[in-house]
Amino acid sequence: MFLNEDSSKEEVKRNNNSSDEPAPYNGRWTDSEHDKFIEALRLYGKNWNKVHKYVGTRTSAQTRSHAQKYFNKLIRIYEVCREDLSKDAIEHLSIIGFFGS
Repeated sequence: MFLNEDSSKEEVKRNNNSSDEPAPYNGRWTDSEHDKFIEALRLYGKNWNKVHKYVGTRTSAQTRSHAQKYFNKLIRIYEVCREDLSKDAIEHLSIIGFFGS
């Protein structure tokens, strides 16, 4: 596809999006997206393909990256002060096998 000066990046993105799915967002995750991520994590565990489809606005790679950053944050909090972790955070770390089998 050739671009001329009148073509915008959004227009090109729309034209290249062959499916009916919305184009994935970039940048910071919204609270709503993160809430859906947590729900999907409970439902599907580490099946990132299903998690990203449940979130609906992020790619599988973006979802894996978000998960890695989120879990690293929880691990840092756990290592500094275990009392600061909520029961939910402990559950999330259990999903990825942080506490062993």
